Parts: sequence; structure tokens; C-alpha cells
Amino acid sequence: MTTDTRDVTEPDYWKSRGLEPPGQVYTPDSIRALRRRIAGPSESSRPIVIVGTGSHLRPSAVTAEPFDVVVTRGCARVQSIDSTSGTVTVEAGICWGELRHRLRDEGLQFAPNGLYPADSTVGGLLASAGVSGLGPDVAAMTACTASGRDYSYAEAPRKAAGPDMRYLFIGCEGAFGVILTVTLALGPRPDARLWRFSGDALESEDLGGVQLIDRLADHDIRAAWSWFDESEGVWDVAVHGPEAVLERWAARAGEVVSPELDLEVRGAEACRERRDVIEAEQLPAEAAEKRGRSTQSGQPEWLRHIKNTLDDSGVLAVGPGAEVPKPDSQRNSGGDS
Repeated sequence: MTTDTRDVTEPDYWKSRGLEPPGQVYTPDSIRALRRRIAGPSESSRPIVIVGTGSHLRPSAVTAEPFDVVVTRGCARVQSIDSTSGTVTVEAGICWGELRHRLRDEGLQFAPNGLYPADSTVGGLLASAGVSGLGPDVAAMTACTASGRDYSYAEAPRKAAGPDMRYLFIGCEGAFGVILTVTLALGPRPDARLWRFSGDALESEDLGGVQLIDRLADHDIRAAWSWFDESEGVWDVAVHGPEAVLERWAARAGEVVSPELDLEVRGAEACRERRDVIEAEQLPAEAAEKRGRSTQSGQPEWLRHIKNTLDDSGVLAVGPGAEVPKPDSQRNSGGDS
């Protein structure tokens, strides 16, 4: 399963997003080449925009023009799969759907988690603001800053691994550096069920939207993910656990929503197939629609505030021997503390 990134190199890709085409598009094919492109001598003074597949790039993420682009999709190797320790180490340019299918071929999977577009890169998912569900599963990470400082995080022992600064890179949209490789924790392969709720009550205030999920949670039923299919008028809910627990949950769920909604219970294979369809087809389509409606510009206010910790060169001091940025009296002349 691969994702084509050639459209990123075409001017129409950028013009359709209201942007002028980049000056240069670079497609490094190794982590070493990616790091050299980010932190090495620049061939121009233009800022760099990091792109995975380009499928979910928000125009507001490009805060300056003209610019150059570095595409990470060429760095998409699975470096190791360790079934003993329950981890997988990958390059940040690998796509989420591709990785999940690779693990499935090995009889492995991640712990039950949310839905993500199959054509998003793992590095892009981790770096995106508001997509932090994978963050707790990060057991190790390497990253680099634009100044060439390297960051390496290992889960334990903490004293030997150095400070845990993962969340300077997770959720910060590349403001402090670029994720190069990541080790993610794998989970057990519990049994699964797909619940399909239908009925006019899905449009009511009591059971519409997330109210259905909240009602299930109030009865100690925790969904791994959920998705409302407007075309079918069906709310899909995935639950994971031992078979006996799933049977009790199904009976309880039926009582919770009856007689307002109908509940159809499907098995583990149907649950996996439905997730594949949502992540490969419906989530990318929804993301494209949201991007078209977006009026947000620039970086979130909280991210701009955090960037006050940067030094004058705009690069965070990271790593052994790094100097701690000193307060700038002129920067705070407005009275901010």
C-alpha cells in the first residue's frame, strides 16, 4: 500500500490551496539525506515547509512566501519490529495505513486507538496540533532542529536517556524541529466488535452527536473509536476486550439505547474492515472538506506563545552543551511576564 506524492511537485497542487508554488521541492530518500536537507547549508534563504504525502496540508501552516518544500515520504522504512518488547521503529515518512497493514501481516497491532487518515504520515500525525492520540505510544524518538541540533529520546532509564522533551515535537507542527524516526509501542490483540446504531433518535439532542458515546461511557462502556456515516444514517462504534466482556457490554448497550435506537452487532473482522474503509476513504475526504472551509491563518496562539522560548535564531536550544536562551528585555517591553 503506497501513497503517491508527485502532486506536491506540481504547481496546481499549491495553487488549489491559494499558495504560490514553492521555489524548490526536495524529496530525500533517507533519514541522513532528510536531516542534511533540514539542517545543512541552505541553497536559498527561503524557509522550508515539511510535507509528508501532502494530502492534509493546511494552507495556514505555510506562514511565509516564497518557500521551499521538503517531502518526507521517501523516508518510509520500517527499521525494526520487535515482537518481544512489543515495539516497532519506523521512519517518520511512512503512512499510517501502510504501517498498520504491515503490522497486521506480522500478526501484530497497536493498542486500540482512534481513527487516523490512512494516507497521513506517522511523523505528520505526531507533529499535527490536535492529533495527540499517538503521543503516549511513543517509546523512542529522534528529531533534529534547523540549526543541526539532534534530539534523541529513549523511554528508560530516564537518567541515562536525558530530559523528556518529546512534546516539543509532538503536536507542535514542526515549530521546534522535525521528527526523523519514532518507536511506537504495540498492544495486545483483543477481541473486537463493531456496533452499528441506527434510528431517528440519532438526530435528537439526547442521542445525536457525541451524546450516544457519552451515554455508553456513563454505563462503563468505553469505545475505541466511533464514526457517524451520514449516507447510511448509522453510527459505528468499535469496542475491544475479552469475549465475555463484549457480550455483557452488548447486552447493556442494547438496554441503554432501547427502544430509541436499533443495535446491530458485527464481529472482529467486520470491525477491522470498517476501520480500513473509514481511514482510507472517508477520513481523507472529510479532512479535505474541512481544509476547504478553514479560515484559520498562521499558527495557533498557544504555539506562538511557546515560541517565546526560542533564541534569536528561531531555533530551540536542545541537546548537550546547548545554551539556555536568555530573556530579551526588548521582547518583554510590553509588560508581559
